[in-house]
Amino acid sequence: MECPQCRRELQVPIRAQHNAEGYCRPVVTVTECCHKTVRLTPRIVVEVAAVPFNELKDGTDDWGILSLK
Repeated sequence: MECPQCRRELQVPIRAQHNAEGYCRPVVTVTECCHKTVRLTPRIVVEVAAVPFNELKDGTDDWGILSLK
């Protein structure tokens, strides 16, 4: 990924990346590539796929709710 400040390869402290991912909140950090500030904003991607009824344990979802066939 390109640094928006210096246009070189973005290098951020791993603690900042882990914090943004772990708390799912934006963080402001100083880059390691040019020592300027950037904001890391995490994004969550949810992929949805059908699950065949015969793959469900006891025909229920992860919360124990019975699925219709």
